[in-house]
Amino acid sequence: MAEQDGNSEEGDGDAADMRAVSGGEAGRRGGNRDAGTRGGDRGAGLVGVAAPLPGTFYRAPRPGAAPFVEVGDAVGEDTVVAIVETMKLMNSVPAGTRGRVAEILLANADPVAQGATLMLIDPEPA
Repeated sequence: MAEQDGNSEEGDGDAADMRAVSGGEAGRRGGNRDAGTRGGDRGAGLVGVAAPLPGTFYRAPRPGAAPFVEVGDAVGEDTVVAIVETMKLMNSVPAGTRGRVAEILLANADPVAQGATLMLIDPEPA
């Protein structure tokens, strides 16, 4: 009986660990929507590209393919910069602004929370 209680606690801990990774990992890597949109401590004027849904962040359209963008690449508002996989559906992530990719905040296949900042764009002057 005590052994079963131990397994139950371990199972609860695993669920808590998964919530911490999916919700907290992006925050530890700068995935705060406000920090990205205002540039946070990463540089004034940078614009964050937010995850549209929670899921898994992918930099390329398929394994082994070249990434959608690299740091320094020019992007337009509709340029697809990443994919977030949610429940086996691939959701394209557009840059949302014209400029250059300043920083990519997550590694390929990292879990991401909805609204977390995926990358920062240095926008073109208006």
